Amino acid sequence: LAEISPIKPVVLLKGGRTEAGREMAMSHTGSLAGSAAVWKAAMKQAGVIEVSTLEEMADTLMALQELPPITGNRIAIVSQLGGGAGGAGVLAADVCTSLGLELPPFTGEIKDKLKSIINAPGSILRNPLDLSLAGRQTALLRKVLELLAGLADIDLIMLNERPTFLLALVSEAELQAINDVLVDFKHSDKKPLVVISPPGGIHEKERVEVEGRLSQAGIPVYPSFERAAKALANIIRYWGFRDEAER
Repeated sequence: LAEISPIKPVVLLKGGRTEAGREMAMSHTGSLAGSAAVWKAAMKQAGVIEVSTLEEMADTLMALQELPPITGNRIAIVSQLGGGAGGAGVLAADVCTSLGLELPPFTGEIKDKLKSIINAPGSILRNPLDLSLAGRQTALLRKVLELLAGLADIDLIMLNERPTFLLALVSEAELQAINDVLVDFKHSDKKPLVVISPPGGIHEKERVEVEGRLSQAGIPVYPSFERAAKALANIIRYWGFRDEAER
């Protein structure tokens, strides 16, 4: 593994992390189960991405496949139709920071530029950025993404898109236009983009269709901030390991 990981990412799911799991593993493999602490240290030194669940493995593999090598951990979170400044935004910030990701505050200059673009009641011009009702305007969304893409202290943009809420205010054609903006931004290669699309609601069919279109365009789509943040933290640590190994 230590020979492979500097060349290709290795994502590994190992059982036996808990006492019950270790006992079960010991019954099948004997001493190969080993000490969890020793194993974890060895995998970290080897540059292996160790995950806890099959879900986390799939999420991490998607991030490795669709995103360029990212060594920076500074993220801008953008929420459409609320969710950025309230409880969801607080939870997103907590999850990201607990996993070693940073949400740099916007400077006064950037806030002024955002204010000149966003003119909607309820919008919050900080990181996480809440577009409020302005989030359904395609031209505005494009300008916001372009502005964030130009910031040197932002390594990745995470967009909280909620199609179920959007479809209460816009038509399917307008939702398509919103996602055209995201696909165009992805193809511009100006800044890595990840989309959060929580499942559920009366428009789940349409949400799944949106997710499929974005995924086909190479944009990683996750059902929650936590799953996205875990995957991002995993690949950022890996690319940091690769960067050091190549020096």
